[in-house]
Amino acid sequence: HISLPHARLVRRTLEEMGVTSIRVVLSHWHDDHIAGNEVFHDCEIIANRLTASALERGRAEIEGRNPPIRPLVLPNRIFDNNLHLTVGAIPVELRQVEIHSHDGTVLLMPDAGLLLAGDTLEDSIT
Repeated sequence: HISLPHARLVRRTLEEMGVTSIRVVLSHWHDDHIAGNEVFHDCEIIANRLTASALERGRAEIEGRNPPIRPLVLPNRIFDNNLHLTVGAIPVELRQVEIHSHDGTVLLMPDAGLLLAGDTLEDSIT
């Protein structure tokens, strides 16, 4: 699902809720997970190093596809293996995994016992 209008709706909804700082976490490099980056070009866009490398290597192809993702906005914060963040007072862990794609990232909220798994749950290995 490649839709800038959908990304705009997400951003507008967050802003209408009073959110003033937005971080975007890329779960992996596939089109349907990066197409909305343009809408968040002025935000922190986080990806693991494998995702960032895949996007850099594939930039010309991604921007030339039908439909094109142009401009392809690349992540501006890169991590290796794990990244610990705080959202408000909530600890959040990003973990690099290799399940759905070689460059997967999942988001763990340990205090809540919550895992945001992206596409990793659609593969039989999980």
